[in-house]
Amino acid sequence: MLVSYITHLSWELVWLLMHEAIGEARNEIWAYTWWAYIDGGDMRYFEPEINFMMIEILSVINGSLGLTGLWLLFRSRFQDYRGTLLCMSTGVTHTVLTWYYYGTEALSGFESVNVESFFDLWVKFIFLNGPWLVFPWLVLYWGSRLLPVQLASATRESD
Repeated sequence: MLVSYITHLSWELVWLLMHEAIGEARNEIWAYTWWAYIDGGDMRYFEPEINFMMIEILSVINGSLGLTGLWLLFRSRFQDYRGTLLCMSTGVTHTVLTWYYYGTEALSGFESVNVESFFDLWVKFIFLNGPWLVFPWLVLYWGSRLLPVQLASATRESD
């Protein structure tokens, strides 16, 4: 979860704030991490449309909510059910946004991804985004196991 939230609040947030400068800095060392992905991975990061920008905005919001959830959990020694609920909600959002991300590209005939290259399609586009379809289910499972214990504890404390 932490890696996901940090990614949202670093790579994606910086891209949102600086996507125009990044697009103009193809050969600049500071923009390398984005251009390594743009080159064949997904050209939507080079010339983003408004719906794509919204995906990234929602991802940054999701990362903020997730970090808040983790903060609540660590602060309470994993007793605060609100932190668990926030982390679980990020899992749902990750899954929906990732299917939208994959689906819009597939329905457009992969116009933004270099499908001629195994590396660009399968590694950069599919594999690097795949964890956002797998790990949310693990977070939901983890939360479903932790939440009853937290809620029982909260009920005892309120009595």
